Amino acid sequence: MKYFVLLILSLSILSDSDSQVKFAVSDKLYTRLQSHFNASNAYNTIAFVEKRWRLAGNPDFDECIYYVEDILKKAGYINESRASGNDMLTSYECG
Repeated sequence: MKYFVLLILSLSILSDSDSQVKFAVSDKLYTRLQSHFNASNAYNTIAFVEKRWRLAGNPDFDECIYYVEDILKKAGYINESRASGNDMLTSYECG
């Protein structure tokens, strides 16, 4: 969760900064996120979702969301409904 927050904050900084600061922040962010990237999960996720028609709320879309949710759970995230104050969350609602 902290990396997601870091990404959002960095993107907001990048939109309001000069170009040298933008590159410095994006390079630093890339370096931090790189160590958490799992290429196998990325390729497998694309292979899974590309076979499905994904329109928000339809069964194929939901199946893709649950697939990603399972990856997040294996990485230590938990559903918001069972979370305490310090947990990493995974939650999806349509609508």
